[in-house]
Amino acid sequence: MADTIREFRFIPLSPVHIGSGETLAPENYVLSPDGGELIAIDTRALVRALNDQGRQKYEAHLEAGELAEALDFIRKFFTAVQTRAGGKRTPFELYRIQLGKKAIREVRRAVDDPLQRKGEIHALQRNPYTGDVVIPGSSIKGAIRTAVLSVNVNPGGQKDPAVERELKHTPDHRKARRLEELGFAYDPKHLEADPFRLVEVSDTAWPAGAVRIDRAEVRNPSRPETKPEGMQLHYERLVSQADNVSLPECRLRIQLNEEALWDVRVKALIKRPIDWDKLANDCNTFFSGRFNAEWTTFEAILPDRQRWYPEMQPGDILLRVGRHSHFDSLSVDNFRQGWNIQAKRPIYEIGSTRTLCELAGGGWAPFGWVLLRPV
Repeated sequence: MADTIREFRFIPLSPVHIGSGETLAPENYVLSPDGGELIAIDTRALVRALNDQGRQKYEAHLEAGELAEALDFIRKFFTAVQTRAGGKRTPFELYRIQLGKKAIREVRRAVDDPLQRKGEIHALQRNPYTGDVVIPGSSIKGAIRTAVLSVNVNPGGQKDPAVERELKHTPDHRKARRLEELGFAYDPKHLEADPFRLVEVSDTAWPAGAVRIDRAEVRNPSRPETKPEGMQLHYERLVSQADNVSLPECRLRIQLNEEALWDVRVKALIKRPIDWDKLANDCNTFFSGRFNAEWTTFEAILPDRQRWYPEMQPGDILLRVGRHSHFDSLSVDNFRQGWNIQAKRPIYEIGSTRTLCELAGGGWAPFGWVLLRPV
């Protein structure tokens, strides 16, 4: 019987943020009594639960442009409801999440003065019924696809000259798509010949209690002592090996339809098939290269880097996923061509900055490094 489905443990080596594109604003949360947790609240449901007198007061604040007072009114109502419930969770509480040291300061300022502080927090995708984080299989599959493509167009680690020649005659807006067609050997009119149509990665759930909110900063190794500039960035993110905390048991499944690959009709259609060994080896080849490039290039701003080093075991797959994975980990070796806006120059290998996330107990790490470990 074909070994079509394999199960893996999902292990974040460094903080991971696979966002929903949504943000939490001050009207969407309150602070716990001790100030160490953010409590996401259902503001609309709270407003609907107000009695007539309460709703009139709330609307009066809004009509007078008194946003801070309106928010304070809703927060006090939430606190009163919680008190009546004896401290038990009520339907108005969506989930709770621990705040990092630097994040606490900014979130408290946003609560105290919402007119001066946006207080936005980039949110993770969540199951609305349980509050658990959803890790989309599409993100994992996308990272695997990039790795396999990179290896395909760099046989023996060298740029394929035939691919290079073809891309020279391809318009810029078509280069990325054409690279995939060449790397996976399929005709754009026959997408069914794309080998990744036979690969599926399941979504999986990450426990709500194993999430933190932390500050992110853009760092430049040429100026490691310079105070980061720009707007405040705060993210919900998964706890990781780099935090030196215990990690939950989170599993996902990858299906590779080997049985279909044995079919003579499929063999005739798919010119560059994928098996389990190729999938794992290509991921480890590509992402180990990106990991090592980041490890050495940004040594000056990664003093805590040993904390997220991947201690590989047989069968492990190294990946990088989610927000702030950086252009070099999202593009193909020897064919990447990005643009550094600040330096006004193209990027062929690796960028000049990293976005780092604060860690539990202090220190900083880059985003997105994970291991898939066979179960």
